[in-house]
Amino acid sequence: MFGKIINSLFKRNNPIPLQLYGAVMAQSRKPEFYTNLKFQDSVMGRFDLLTLHMFLLSRRLVREDDAKSLSLNQEVFDIYTNDTDSALREIGIGDQTVPKRKKKMIRGFYGQVEDFAKLLDDGNNIELGKAVKARFFEGKEPKKVSAKTVKLLTKYIAECGPFLDKQKSDNLYAGKVKWPDISNYV
Repeated sequence: MFGKIINSLFKRNNPIPLQLYGAVMAQSRKPEFYTNLKFQDSVMGRFDLLTLHMFLLSRRLVREDDAKSLSLNQEVFDIYTNDTDSALREIGIGDQTVPKRKKKMIRGFYGQVEDFAKLLDDGNNIELGKAVKARFFEGKEPKKVSAKTVKLLTKYIAECGPFLDKQKSDNLYAGKVKWPDISNYV
């Protein structure tokens, strides 16, 4: 019992998960996603991008398949879910509705895992493109998103996997993650 209390105290003071989450947030806020790749600059558009980058980082960490990486992944994910909760409250969602809305939004993360993980692992960019279009663009404004836009976003996502996989674990453990330059995909 005492060990769990001590461990939780140290985790709370660990800046590494916060640094990684900050990198996820910074990448997801790059203007090119909104201007060139047609994500809506709205609460849900920003959340979709945040969730996409959270998924990509999480995928990288769990591929390491050791206790340190899995723990770090969980800590970053906890920050993401807490941030989701705070964001909902900031936009005026009532206290009684927040858990339900948060649960629905977090399902979006697991939906991306389900939609994208195997396709990324298999290198199946044709099916990945279909999944990208369905998840991010169908039924949303603007209604007409060009095939080129879908292709560029698919290419970015497909290349993020190997790009992140090549990064040294020690860098991730130090709170440093690099992302592909989004301007190469617009």
